[in-house]
Amino acid sequence: MPVTRHLPAARPARPHTRRRTLLGRLWHGQDGNGLVLMPAGVLILFFLASLAADTSIRWRAQTSLESEAAALANDAATAIDPAGWYDTGTAVPSHAGIAAILDRSDRCTGQLVPGSTPPEIAVTCVDTHDWLFRPGTFTATGTARAQLIDG
Repeated sequence: MPVTRHLPAARPARPHTRRRTLLGRLWHGQDGNGLVLMPAGVLILFFLASLAADTSIRWRAQTSLESEAAALANDAATAIDPAGWYDTGTAVPSHAGIAAILDRSDRCTGQLVPGSTPPEIAVTCVDTHDWLFRPGTFTATGTARAQLIDG
């Protein structure tokens, strides 16, 4: 005698429903939508790349001027007057030596800070650069200070 098996009743099929996410709404069911959005995306990438390039140019100009100012300030701080050193035993700044060191650069100026003890030299470098993608120019500035130390 054959055994009959009772199968559960088949459930009615549910209609296929697709979740409507943002990507699903933009991409599915709209032929040619990617063709329209692609140039806009490329334009945005070019804009961000030009912004990054101009920002890096400004940062590099400023850091190079700060490095130049620090180097000149340190060199000028070593310019002591030998006669004053041997007469008094303390570091006396040589104004002619400081001026000769600061004349090495045409974009930097410096001076002894009045009333500072020990003597201190302040150097400021200023230069104008062109933007890469923006029209016009910008001015970068770097400053540094150095002290004469007896030693």
